Amino acid sequence: MRTTFFKAFNLLLVSFGLWAYNARACDVFFDFNGVDPQTLIPPPYDQFGNAGWVDNGDGTGFLRLTDAGNGQVSVVVFHDCDNGAIIGSFAIDMDIRLGGGTSRPADGMSINYARAGDPIFTKAPTHVNDDYGFACTPAGECGGYEAEEGTTTGLSVALDEWQSGAVSQGDVIGITIRVDGNIIANYPYPTLNGDSTDLTSLQTYDGYLTAPPGVGQFVPLHAEVTKDGHVIVRYKLNPDGTQHEVTPAGGLATTFGASPAALVMGGRTGGANSNDHVDNIHIVTTVTDRTIWGPIINITPVQITFEIFDSPTVTFDPTSALAITLDGNPVTPDAGSVVKNGATTTGTSTRWLGLGRPRMEGMMVARIISSSPLTPRFRPVMPPARMWIRRPIRLASKCASISSRFRRGVIRAAIPMATEKWKINWPTTSSIRRPACPTTIRLT
Repeated sequence: MRTTFFKAFNLLLVSFGLWAYNARACDVFFDFNGVDPQTLIPPPYDQFGNAGWVDNGDGTGFLRLTDAGNGQVSVVVFHDCDNGAIIGSFAIDMDIRLGGGTSRPADGMSINYARAGDPIFTKAPTHVNDDYGFACTPAGECGGYEAEEGTTTGLSVALDEWQSGAVSQGDVIGITIRVDGNIIANYPYPTLNGDSTDLTSLQTYDGYLTAPPGVGQFVPLHAEVTKDGHVIVRYKLNPDGTQHEVTPAGGLATTFGASPAALVMGGRTGGANSNDHVDNIHIVTTVTDRTIWGPIINITPVQITFEIFDSPTVTFDPTSALAITLDGNPVTPDAGSVVKNGATTTGTSTRWLGLGRPRMEGMMVARIISSSPLTPRFRPVMPPARMWIRRPIRLASKCASISSRFRRGVIRAAIPMATEKWKINWPTTSSIRRPACPTTIRLT
């Protein structure tokens, strides 16, 4: 609700490209004052469900994800200011107002950088049966409306106000960080409806416990991914006025892989409710200056799919030689599989070992032999990322897990003068008792 009005309302379709040399791409700020951003041409974001701008009546405003009413789901997808570039690092600051609803607040909100293929981009516009494409709860609630859980791909910082399952299942009232749908950290905030200064409570309505709903206050939230893949989250203020660190000093180490992605925010209420309000969004991104070997996707026992992303200064030539080795032995990319579409090149590699049974294992190294133009001055090294396949089983609206055994290996991808590596768990055998849900890929 600041009085300064920034006209740069063309926010953010963010592309991930971590662990790379970077240059400033976007630096944009939204105070939601004056007019409804949806009336601008073009609008800075698309909104679905109950999301919308709220006029305070004094020339200021804020972005509503939910109000304190039951049965709401909202999604906001921000637009591009990076021209599709692969982002090397980013930071987002915003003010959050949570609470002022039922004595047991619900359900929460999330801030996400979802990969370009995330189901939320196709499901949110129509949200059939309230399926917006969000991740399941740890307890297995899989309706697609669970905005407080975050997206199924990319990075999610979720403020979860409702205990949806047992702590042993990975659920918590507090702040949850996910990478590609997999929970990598939970930070409990056990106090319900605490004041805006209470560092054990997600809510920010002062005096709720004595005179509900209390007086709502906006508090700062900071989420950042550094160029080496560390996630930094800060929420609320310490007594000395500094932002309170949620993640460990220096940030939470993650193994996040590069790919185009977009900023998505979501909020939800159910049979209980809470206000989920946002204001003063400030986003800074930095762009990579080299071609990026993206995350290994579509892992099966017989095949992987790899991705290569152009940078603003380096364009990958899909006709250039691409050498892949598995434990030092040459592995040929599948004939005709290396295809370029815009700034993204994809390809596959298939490996069969022993009596026709699918098996991939060991260390895979991929090197782009030539790329135009070359930028030999950068040599960033990417920390290892463990990947696996989880095949849930869908019965009505529920899914259960199968058991799988894996052989461990490491993929290394080398682009001129730069090396990146991923640790892979290749599925070799699986047992299953019921029909499988669609396969999803998870990184941790």
